[in-house]
Parts: sequence; structure tokens; C-alpha cells
Amino acid sequence: MTTPPTSVAGSAQPTQFAWPNPAKVKALLEGFCPEPPQAEWIVANAGDRLLCLRVSDIDWVRDYGDSVELRIGAKTHRLRDSLAAWETKLPPACFIRLRASLIVNRKRLAQWQTAAR
Repeated sequence: MTTPPTSVAGSAQPTQFAWPNPAKVKALLEGFCPEPPQAEWIVANAGDRLLCLRVSDIDWVRDYGDSVELRIGAKTHRLRDSLAAWETKLPPACFIRLRASLIVNRKRLAQWQTAAR
């Protein structure tokens, strides 16, 4: 890190260096490095075919042994993939992991009640 100058060449008076206001720096950098946009579509390998899935259409994804089940409307697709892999593919702003075996689209979640013990 370089130190700020203590005097300006040709000046008899030392200069005062003021560090920039952190709020101003943050405001200047806002939008300079935006987050990459989330994909609207995901391509999934379903064995003999590729599925092009709109992310907003996915209702939930759940663990099913060594694969996952993916619910879109009235259809359920079984895919040879892990739930952890799907968790990284799905945007966290739209999906929430409710249990170790279930990821749900936040827009489809009307109510969540934990089981009584």
C-alpha cells in the first residue's frame, strides 16, 4: 500500500490527505460489478433425452435415492443427479431448501408447518 503524499512539489505547505468516505466509495462502485443474471432455463439430462426446463416452472426437487425427482406442474421427472447439484443450479432467491431431501420454489410455498414431536 502506498502512503499518501505529505507535500506537493513546489509547495511550502504540507498537504492534508483525507481518505474517501466509505459511503461515497460504495455509491461509486454500486452497479460497477453487478451480479450475473440467473438463468431462466436449465438443461437437464434425463437419460435418453435432454429436458429444457424453465426455472420458474419447477415446483420442487426432492431426493430419491441415487437420483432426484423434479416436479413441474402435473409431471414428475426422475433424473440421475444429486440434490446438492440441483441446489447449486437453482437461484437461491427463488428456491429454498426445507429439508435435507427437499428444495421448493418459494412461489409455490403457501405454508410450512413443522411436524409435532
